[in-house]
Amino acid sequence: SKRTYQVDDTLRLCVLPTTSSAPTTTAVTKPAIDHAFVCDVSGSMYSALPRMASHICDEIGRLIGPDDTFSLIVFSGRHECETVLRAEKIASLTDLSGIKAKVKQYLRTIGLTGFVDPLKSIGTLAQHLQGLGRSTLSVLFLTDGGDNQWDRSEILSTLTSIKGVASWTFVQYGAWADGPFLLRMAESVGGSVVFANDFPNYTPVFEAQFGKTVSSKMVSVDIHNTPIGGVVFGVRGQDIVTFASNGGDP
Repeated sequence: SKRTYQVDDTLRLCVLPTTSSAPTTTAVTKPAIDHAFVCDVSGSMYSALPRMASHICDEIGRLIGPDDTFSLIVFSGRHECETVLRAEKIASLTDLSGIKAKVKQYLRTIGLTGFVDPLKSIGTLAQHLQGLGRSTLSVLFLTDGGDNQWDRSEILSTLTSIKGVASWTFVQYGAWADGPFLLRMAESVGGSVVFANDFPNYTPVFEAQFGKTVSSKMVSVDIHNTPIGGVVFGVRGQDIVTFASNGGDP
């Protein structure tokens, strides 16, 4: 039955029953994702890197799908950047053991902090993946500081030159990372910035990034009235969720 609530003089909320059309359910296939972790290994990361390495070794086999790939790029000062793992699949325990060995070997501190070299490495990785017929590159770029090697204009121009090759998430790790500039970097490539002030707050960010899926299930729901502003609200547990609506179908 219809229930109406007067919120104020200009807004009235109507609650209507809906019916779900189960036969229209459509399963969306999950595409393969090429994951890349770009990690700052400058001196200030000395306490975090051993824990990050252990966490990756513990979780990577669970997070990376059978058709996905994993790449690891570590960077510090100028010309101190290396692509440690390039588009590696985890098809066997041998593959997993090799990845773990590289992670433990290379997630260690070196020196300063420079962003240009790892950004160029992402461009090179994207070209390699495109040559393999793969085009879903997802980058997690983590730093706990600010670039002290290159001008900011050169960093942004490097990013602009590879715009569109990947989806980007920048992690501002700790209180001393240059958050405002990371935001500018993210904006230049349509990415996002996540703040993780310590290791416990970083781990869910990593797991969400590398375990993410674009698969979903679409279910058509009949709406008896045209939604105001094209937005429909629903309740899921204790959360309020919103859906965009096109005509009468959300």
